[in-house]
Amino acid sequence: MSHTDPQSPELSPGAAAVNASTGPRTEAGKAASSRNAVKHNLCSTRLAGADLDELNAIRVKLDNEWEPGTETERMLLDQMALSQWRMERALSLELAAFDDAHIDQALLSLAIRYRTTAERSFYKALAELQRLRATIAEDSRRQEQEAEAAMHREMERLCFAPIAGARQFVSQNPSAPPPPDANAVKALIEAKIRELESSAEMQ
Repeated sequence: MSHTDPQSPELSPGAAAVNASTGPRTEAGKAASSRNAVKHNLCSTRLAGADLDELNAIRVKLDNEWEPGTETERMLLDQMALSQWRMERALSLELAAFDDAHIDQALLSLAIRYRTTAERSFYKALAELQRLRATIAEDSRRQEQEAEAAMHREMERLCFAPIAGARQFVSQNPSAPPPPDANAVKALIEAKIRELESSAEMQ
């Protein structure tokens, strides 16, 4: 009678190999896994030859896409290019961990760690580049708005400022006379009354 649990799926040969493999157990095997990382230049601090050509090709693509205008942008693109190159090499290292006989778990873990670190570095530089571009665009819009407002103010000043040597506009409507002085009117009335009284006495 079979004692196989019907709820447990049967493992494929590849999955079984993953579970069964423990990677190199000897010091020689572990050293070989470490040398694989060196062979793929993941530990290199200076690239040359074909590796440098691959890195430069990635950088050219990023330059064409982003068209950097400042030294900071170029530095961020350098970081993104190197991170992308390392991700591609880490993938090659992952594939090298698999063969027909077994899976090199130590090498696979090392490749995944390198790839994860490279991805984190790439997206960190990308986020900083996007933030920098947004800041530059906002500053440019604000400067354009300030320049436009200053131009409008200057146009208004020139339109309404008096022109040197030109005759100024004089209104043709006569100005209203000032109101009469109350004391002067009273004195005038009193003088007329006295004049009339003197004329009456003489008659």
